[in-house]
Amino acid sequence: MHNVKLFIKTVDVTQSLNNAISMHMLKTPAKYALRKIEMRSVFLGKGRETLDHNIFTSVVPRRLVIGFVSAEAFAGNQKLSPFMFEHANVRSISAQAHGLTFPSTPYNFNFKQNDYVRAFVDMYRGLDMDTENRTIGISMNRYKTGWCFFVIPMTPTLEHYGIRTN
Repeated sequence: MHNVKLFIKTVDVTQSLNNAISMHMLKTPAKYALRKIEMRSVFLGKGRETLDHNIFTSVVPRRLVIGFVSAEAFAGNQKLSPFMFEHANVRSISAQAHGLTFPSTPYNFNFKQNDYVRAFVDMYRGLDMDTENRTIGISMNRYKTGWCFFVIPMTPTLEHYGIRTN
């Protein structure tokens, strides 16, 4: 490395506020908001009907993103894409944490009869892409044919995403 620069924002506060912050820091350690992203892989054997798996080892996340990839693609078959997210003919999907079910009414699907609109809309809503003409470029047809992943908000209200519920 020859040159490194750190760009930061500085704020000038009044002396009394600066003193109050310093006194508070002497009594209590600083707490910083931290968003952590974890990725887990779970193998589901062909024909398996249900899966009960404890994926939360510490804090329940704000959102859960679930995608299904074929075992061959996951294992590294170069002819297959590990980014081809299949719907895997899933009939129902939900998550449980702290005695609550998310979403409160579990998804029920029938991909052969195109019954997956709610999950498609919730994917955009869960990624906060349902406003202001923002998109991730996934149409309903693409969703069904290899771009299918499920976004489940894991908060009792959607306010954590900046979405107003009233």
